[in-house]
Amino acid sequence: MCAAKIVVPLSAKRLCELLPVECLKLEYANSRIEFVSDGVYIEAVLKARDASPSLEALFSVGTALLTIWDMVKKYEKDERGQYPDTYVELSL
Repeated sequence: MCAAKIVVPLSAKRLCELLPVECLKLEYANSRIEFVSDGVYIEAVLKARDASPSLEALFSVGTALLTIWDMVKKYEKDERGQYPDTYVELSL
């Protein structure tokens, strides 16, 4: 879980290196990760002075989810090597 918490501010700050968007100077980046009965809940809180970092927040939550999935995927494989119960859901 520690790796996923670190990924949130790092990926938010580096989004402009991957997509053609203006780099925002983030003033604050924090996340909350909670394991619930049927999955993982991730909340990213980002603040920038002159803009709304909504794209950065979406990107950082997605990156954190992928990080967690990569760490636990070996436990989810079925006998055919597939992941029948793994999915990512986004709610705003």
